[in-house]
Amino acid sequence: MLSRKTSSFVACLCILAAGSTGCRQTDNPASGGVEDKLQPQIHDALDEPITAAAELGDPPATHASGRSLSPFSDVPKTRAGFSLDDDPYGADSAEDQRWLDRNGYPNAEQWRVYSNAEEGLLRLAAESGDQVAQVFLDARLLSQGDTEAVDRLFFAAERGSAFALSMLQAYMVGSSNGNPELGYAIGRVMEMKGDSRIALVRDMAFATPLAGERKMRAEAMALQLFDQLKRNAKHQPFIDPRPSPAQP
Repeated sequence: MLSRKTSSFVACLCILAAGSTGCRQTDNPASGGVEDKLQPQIHDALDEPITAAAELGDPPATHASGRSLSPFSDVPKTRAGFSLDDDPYGADSAEDQRWLDRNGYPNAEQWRVYSNAEEGLLRLAAESGDQVAQVFLDARLLSQGDTEAVDRLFFAAERGSAFALSMLQAYMVGSSNGNPELGYAIGRVMEMKGDSRIALVRDMAFATPLAGERKMRAEAMALQLFDQLKRNAKHQPFIDPRPSPAQP
């Protein structure tokens, strides 16, 4: 199980790295450092309410005929009927499959199709109301330098997407333009919201594990993020414990 969870984190990094121009440190000192670029988004996440849904990638207003059809309408949206063997997030029981579906994680077919989809197709799917496609799109845009995607991913988390938090964490930990302390904090929030398994691999995500004052700051940030998500949550239950790993 440990290796499967580690592989899923690496897969998140691969999704974020695909086609990325935003994962390199700039050589121009005048452009500012990593914290300068991300500070407005981090400040919003910790100190201000997330901006209105209409500004954060919600589907556009519908016509009388309803929303546009998703280009991925034939892609299964749940794990019903899927084997445990190829689950990108290491599901090991039917109960665990339902937990992953409930928390917005893509199934194997969604992962295969969405991770290879063109940006325009992801955008059409997101506009049709596909929240998983929206997270894939925002994660990709973030990797290309759109730091406003941080807000949109936090907003998706407020609607119950732990997948959005996992993609945001992967960026913060794995990108040269990320913020390891924020990445650690997001992992702790995921744990507090019910994913106890993430504690098994959280430190493995860091080339150099956080320690001392940096870890203390990250823990404090985690409490602030958790409180904000709880205040603004648009789903119930807010804390949804992941089933314990199935015994062999």
